[in-house]
Amino acid sequence: MRAKSEFLTGTEEMKSELARIVNEITAAQVKQLNQVFQNKSPTSLIHAFETIVALLRNHTNATNVDVELYLVDFTKLQLKLQRIDAS
Repeated sequence: MRAKSEFLTGTEEMKSELARIVNEITAAQVKQLNQVFQNKSPTSLIHAFETIVALLRNHTNATNVDVELYLVDFTKLQLKLQRIDAS
């Protein structure tokens, strides 16, 4: 069994890693992702992002419209991602 201090260290490491990943996402990447959704509509990618958006909204599911709304404004998306509690 892990000691409480080990667990807390792991949690802090996860939070730090999540913050690093969120900061690496750029507006250009999100714009490019929107173009992929509009031009090709890959089913597996759509389902993956529906799941991600559902988690961000604290819901069990989301629709393609929800995904579109989340990806339309990079600043709002980035703020929502920064507010994730990784603990």
